[in-house]
Amino acid sequence: MIDVKQLEPFIVKINAGVTKAVEEKDNDKKTGYFDIVRALRDPDINKAVTLLFSFLKGMGGDTSAMERNTQPPENQKHHTNK
Repeated sequence: MIDVKQLEPFIVKINAGVTKAVEEKDNDKKTGYFDIVRALRDPDINKAVTLLFSFLKGMGGDTSAMERNTQPPENQKHHTNK
């Protein structure tokens, strides 16, 4: 389960990301393959990409056993902090 206290750092980071995206929205600069590779050397970008991959891994995994709407209460499993 999600601990609400753990959400604050992510919400702050999402807000910072949205703010940066809004600042750049009218920029017509194109990003090429080498720009992406070069950007991955930036620790902030690398950390964000790694976090995104972790999010996608969790989202893509089998969560059917944790779905409360499809499981009777006695068969429900909950997230554990790993």
